[in-house]
Formats: sequence, C-alpha cells, structure tokens
Amino acid sequence: MSILVTWSIAFDYIMDFQDRFKNHILPDKIHILNVSFLINELKKEKWGTATNISYTLSLLWEKPILAGCVWKDYDLDNDLPKNINKKYVLKKESVFTANAHIMTDLDDNQITTFYPWAMMYSWEISINDIKEEIKFAIISPNEPNAMIKYIKECKNKNIKTFFDPGQQITTHSKETLLEVMIFSNYLILNDYELNLYANITWLSENEVINSFEKVIVTLWEKWSVIYEKWSKLDIPVVKVENIVDPTGCWDSFRWGLLKWLNIWLNWEISARIWSLSASYCIQKHWTQNHSFTIGEFENEFEKNFWIKLKLN
Repeated sequence: MSILVTWSIAFDYIMDFQDRFKNHILPDKIHILNVSFLINELKKEKWGTATNISYTLSLLWEKPILAGCVWKDYDLDNDLPKNINKKYVLKKESVFTANAHIMTDLDDNQITTFYPWAMMYSWEISINDIKEEIKFAIISPNEPNAMIKYIKECKNKNIKTFFDPGQQITTHSKETLLEVMIFSNYLILNDYELNLYANITWLSENEVINSFEKVIVTLWEKWSVIYEKWSKLDIPVVKVENIVDPTGCWDSFRWGLLKWLNIWLNWEISARIWSLSASYCIQKHWTQNHSFTIGEFENEFEKNFWIKLKLN
C-alpha cells in the first residue's frame, strides 16, 4: 500500500543571515516593524515540502504518491528520484510554480515568505482519481480549500489522514479547523501551532488533543510528544555534532513517521525513526542533499536508541 503526500511543490530560495534576528528587532517597537537583513548566501533549489518528504521516503525504497500543482518550469522527471509516483502532479500553463524565501539566522531561527501561484489550483486534484491503494495520506500546507477537500475525500475512502497545517494554520477559519477535527485521524504541529489551533477554534489545547486519535507535537530542539487522549509518549531528539541547516529537517521528521507506520503501525518505533531522519537532514545544506543506505540507518538507530531495527 502507498503513502500519499499532498503539499507544496516549489522553488526554495534559501538564505543564510550571519547574525541574529533579535539584534535587529526592538521588542517595544514591534508594532512599527521595519527591518532589512543583509544576507551572505543565496541558493535556489527545486524542492518544496511535498518533494522533501517524498525524497526521503524514496531513500528507503518507499514509492510515495506525490500530488500537487506546478508550472512547466518545474522538471519533475529530472529533479526527483525515479521511484516517486508523479503522475498525479498537475501542470498549469498560465501560472508560475510556487516559491518560498527562507532566511535562517545564527540561532537557527527562520523567517519565511511563501507565494503560492500554481499551488492555488491544487483543489482541481481529486483523491478519488488516484487508482493506487493508499494506506496513509499527509495533508500539509496547500491551498486551504484543497486541504479540507482532500481530508473529506480520504475519509470517504477509509484512508487514514495526518493533518499537518504548519505555518499556514492561520489561513484556516475556525469552522474549517473544527471540520478537520471530525474528518482527520491525526494532527501534526509544533507547540506554538497547537496554541494557535486552540485559539482559533476557541478550545483548550486538551480539547484539541482529545479530538484526534493521536496528536504529534514537536518541541524544537528538546523532544517531541505523541498525545493519545489522556496519555503521552515523549520522544527524544537525536543529538548531532554540527547543525548546518534546519531547513527541511521537519519534512524528514515526517518521513520517518510515515515510513514505519506504513509497515508496522508501532508509534514508539516510528517516532524514533522520524527523530533520526531529521538528524540526517539538519547536518546538510538545503533539503535534499542528505543520503543514507538502509544498513547505515539501521546502525545509527541502534546506536542512538539501543534497539535493533530491521526495515526490510
């Protein structure tokens, strides 16, 4: 059975800022914010979060189904691994591929701007048109109407869904987020986004958590937590010696979860796999320059968690 990844397919403009944002922002003047950052490096990549997840899934022989919308300037055949199913990617002739501008400071804080362009036509894609059998679908930042459409279509086809709104959570209305709590199985976000979800829906964080089968909350450099009703499971991060670039590491994080759940449905092992996955990405520049073999991944897993892992 396949994993469906719906998210942005985009050009990423990745910038390094050799200072700290906090040195250029006056907290008491935030209401009249007017800042400019001089960057020392700019890199353009053909990535996007959907392709980041699909790329890392492909490293361990998964063949995820990629669904999204691009313009003719995006070369899917040459810019992505061959074992990603790309036949449900829609190409538009009149609008450009989406693009993101991501700036990272010395504390690994990030400022991101995103222009959707072709992504705004993602609602034209229907899960009902996908012929392959799907076990899980991850519904991540996309055209807002498309996201809720995908969740409902997956529900009708008995496909388990992960709602992963990310930084786009504020584009959704209270009514939409309440609908998600009815139709989606799992929720993925960080602690700040969980607070936003609660505020937008006028609910407590516990009420949000208890509305899903499971809620996965990342706590940045500390750990992540899986909530299931009134219980929780703490997942440690994998320590790395050299953090090079945090861009895309949470996409690799999601890959680990999806990979293992697609095989075993063991949440504790899945969570540790996603933690290790993120550690590979964060030690490389950009979002698809990391690599590993199955054997290397299994050895690192045992080294970090004292558990023997067999992925095949």
